[in-house]
Amino acid sequence: MNYKEYKCTKCGWVHAAIPLVDAEAQVASANAYDASKGQPQTASLARYLHCFRCSTPTTDFVPAEPGDAPSMSTIQGVVVPGVWELP
Repeated sequence: MNYKEYKCTKCGWVHAAIPLVDAEAQVASANAYDASKGQPQTASLARYLHCFRCSTPTTDFVPAEPGDAPSMSTIQGVVVPGVWELP
């Protein structure tokens, strides 16, 4: 799947816009793993709705331009409203 890149309007950090269903699956998987280890379940969808760097809501993100993210950088997935259509 080819993810579109979006950047935070406050700090400029670039993220990959992922579908909501993917974020929900990642949260469920992380919480299932924690439960299997007898640890509290701490993953939540909330972390996918804000900038990883400065916590600006993804509703404020704009499409990233080529060169906004350094080459070979790690880009975290976030849910950007309106980018992916819901099933």
